[in-house]
Amino acid sequence: QTPAPVKNVNVSPSDYSARVTWELPTAPQDSSYVTHYLIYLNNKFVKEISRAMYGTEFNILPLKPNTENTFGILTKADGSVQRGTYVNETFTTKQAERFTYGPISYSSLTVTISKPPAYIKEVMVIVQIASDNPRPVESLNASDLKPYQANTQDPYITAYLKTDALPLAFVIGDGKEYNSEKQKYFNQPLKQNSSYIAFLRFFETQNSYYSTKWSTTTRTFVKPPDKACSNDTSCGTEWYIVVVTLVSGIIIGIFLSYIVSCSRRKFRRRTQPQSNHEPKTTEADTTYQELDLTKLNTEDNYQSLRVNAEEESTYTELNQTRDVEPDNYQSLT
Repeated sequence: QTPAPVKNVNVSPSDYSARVTWELPTAPQDSSYVTHYLIYLNNKFVKEISRAMYGTEFNILPLKPNTENTFGILTKADGSVQRGTYVNETFTTKQAERFTYGPISYSSLTVTISKPPAYIKEVMVIVQIASDNPRPVESLNASDLKPYQANTQDPYITAYLKTDALPLAFVIGDGKEYNSEKQKYFNQPLKQNSSYIAFLRFFETQNSYYSTKWSTTTRTFVKPPDKACSNDTSCGTEWYIVVVTLVSGIIIGIFLSYIVSCSRRKFRRRTQPQSNHEPKTTEADTTYQELDLTKLNTEDNYQSLRVNAEEESTYTELNQTRDVEPDNYQSLT
């Protein structure tokens, strides 16, 4: 039995690709035995796909922007040599959006990334130092593109981006890593005052992708000279001046603080009430007076001792006289 053809073929083109959908007859006797589809583009066979895997849709890529194409499809039954009726649909791809640059510095440049179709899963950013005759992007296979290597003149992959977090603008040369599941890609800062070109590669799967054209040549800026250290001598001299200035400032600050502190102490002493000193003077004078009285009392004590001594001497003489008198009485007897 001849397989029934597909119907209601619909093509939704973008700039570099197109999404095609179709329908199968609803009657089981017409569709149940269709197992594969044969895909054609511009009357050339492209691929045989499984109905179980693809269902009723297929994405065509890569395509050229603003170009007319013809999609063709045949149904096929497993184990049968018969084919369904050939069905085709003509379409024109869209004009590709211009590859534009954003801000540029001496080590980076920014590129805008248009939002790709929903079936695109990953985007690769490829960079090269500009040359007169770069290789066409169509001829650059996966094996030709490697991560950045020092002093390379070949195209290199600087980033691998997921479309679910795709930025509208990407900075080439920001010094970060943008890795795939299998490979690391370092976004190497660009050389100053150098010319670069770039293109984007959009992946549906690892083997199904399309690429933009090379961008126009863009030149990075010249890095401004480091004014602080134009040479070793001037850099060392300026550092010496800075250190001396800081140390001098600290010393002067300490000296001024000391002067202010002394001035405040003198001012406080002058402004204290005089009455606060009077009690201290009175106490001192009283002390001196007490000391003088003590001296005077000492002199009086000496005088009193002298008087007592004289009295004791007189008393002794009287006793001696009394002792002599009985002797005298004895002699008379």
